[in-house]
Amino acid sequence: MKLSEIIDFEVQKRNIERINQSAKQETAYAKSAQAWFEMQMAEANEQKARQRFILAAQALSRSSHP
Repeated sequence: MKLSEIIDFEVQKRNIERINQSAKQETAYAKSAQAWFEMQMAEANEQKARQRFILAAQALSRSSHP
């Protein structure tokens, strides 16, 4: 193997390692964004459930007071 082939191989190897590292970082970012979105949805659903509970309690309170 010639020196230039060895150098080309090493350069390609480093490029592949950089690409792999970037892919790992992008995957981690996507997972983080997905987790944040799911947390926001859960909080919104919790708020809606709380509001429904309050409205049901108020309706029950009004119906039990003649």
